[in-house]
Amino acid sequence: MGAGGRARAHTPGESTRKGTTMTAPNRKPQEYLSLAGFAQRVGLSPGTLASYTRKNLLPDPDVIITDGQGGRQIRGWTPATIDYWTTHRVGRGYRSDLRRPKNT
Repeated sequence: MGAGGRARAHTPGESTRKGTTMTAPNRKPQEYLSLAGFAQRVGLSPGTLASYTRKNLLPDPDVIITDGQGGRQIRGWTPATIDYWTTHRVGRGYRSDLRRPKNT
């Protein structure tokens, strides 16, 4: 407790146990993007990426966050994974069946 009987504010990365303070190592947290963040980064709509998910066209997520009780799962991808997928994904391709062959 702080002065005046008020609780001290919690500092992220810090925990207390039996009067001792433990601080997490100084490291930058890893950044993960949700499906909406993925969509924004590649310039597609979240609905399009949801469709790609159902068709198994997206890379496996780098992290899955759950509530530990079998509830909703939130998938996350690193920017590097998304950038790799963007540069290596298969495009639409050429539809040769849309044109009639020329008479030669």
